[in-house]
Amino acid sequence: MGPPHEPLTFRDVTEVYRRERRSKDLTEIRSDFYQAVRGFLDELRKDNETEMCQDPFSLKALSISDTMKKVRSKAVQIFEMRAEKILLMALRASSGAKVETEKLTREERGMYGDTLELLSSNRNTLLFQQTTQKAIPTPSPEYPVLEEEPETEVQIDDTIDQPQEILVVETIQADLEEVEVPTVAEPVLEDQILVRVLEDIPPFAGPERDYVLSREDVVLLPSVIARALVSRGKAVEVMTSSRQLTL
Repeated sequence: MGPPHEPLTFRDVTEVYRRERRSKDLTEIRSDFYQAVRGFLDELRKDNETEMCQDPFSLKALSISDTMKKVRSKAVQIFEMRAEKILLMALRASSGAKVETEKLTREERGMYGDTLELLSSNRNTLLFQQTTQKAIPTPSPEYPVLEEEPETEVQIDDTIDQPQEILVVETIQADLEEVEVPTVAEPVLEDQILVRVLEDIPPFAGPERDYVLSREDVVLLPSVIARALVSRGKAVEVMTSSRQLTL
């Protein structure tokens, strides 16, 4: 292949493609390969536009168009094959292995360096939790430092309508707060009522325990809780030997 300053040809691109496909390692290519490919495609595009204006169905126009497609396709495949090899090189280097970088072009050296840095950083972060903290830049004196505004306390409007379930629980809680809970020193047998729950009720706290009631539950509850549920249509009292059914 000719020196870097010579124009690239279709044969040159094909030769690079064949050698790169046959080798598991990077092959040596001209240092300005990618720039030369772009220049070659630009020339083909200009020639194609000229021929298309004169006769879009001429053999020359069709030939140039076909060559342009083949060059673009092979150039993409060359890049992908070399990029895969560069990735493996960076992976080995991040593990401490020695790799040869003489066959990299200028653009590929930048890609190799970025990949190596990314792999090394993630290796330390994921395996050893070692992170490199970037320094926070100090504001320039030319620009004033904006002071943080004090947080404004949000006032909650108690008058906003709340969901019905929350109101039921809060009402029951309010009723329960008025009941004196007996201390351990003065045990009191609390009157209890058997009720059937008519609908699911959100969990709420009673004097001695929390309650989770579901529709069709039949449960023995402290009288203050049972009466609160019955009065609000959330439950009905169940007839027992000592009580009459209240509807």
